[in-house]
Amino acid sequence: MQVMENINIEDIMAEIREDIRNKGYKDDEIQFSDIILSSVATPYNMQAYKEELEKMAGDRMVLSYRDIASDRPGIGPVVTFFKKIFRRMTAFYVEPIVDDQNKFNEEATNLFAQALNKFAEDDERISELERELYDCKKRCMALEEMLKEKK
Repeated sequence: MQVMENINIEDIMAEIREDIRNKGYKDDEIQFSDIILSSVATPYNMQAYKEELEKMAGDRMVLSYRDIASDRPGIGPVVTFFKKIFRRMTAFYVEPIVDDQNKFNEEATNLFAQALNKFAEDDERISELERELYDCKKRCMALEEMLKEKK
């Protein structure tokens, strides 16, 4: 059996600062207590998770080309011509990378969708167990009352 011991972070930091001073470094840097961890833990929100998953599913396909010629009507045919030449010259390099990225995106999206389904199943199971626990507590209280009345 493991015994949890209390760890005092300030004492550890004081030892580290003393070690820093002994080595000749200056202790005028940012203090440990000044560090703010802003994006470490985002609270779970099922609706936000679903929305992010929908965005992810919509953006998972990366195209190896873009059509920017339609933005500039006067030079569209010239830009299109040079883009076709450039695409053909780089296709051997770009297309396998895009294919690999698309495969990764598909797998990641599927993984997150599976996690969402598991969360939903777990939430349903937890609700069911909470109902059962409530019913058991009610029965226990009723039995305790019956025992008290019999005494």
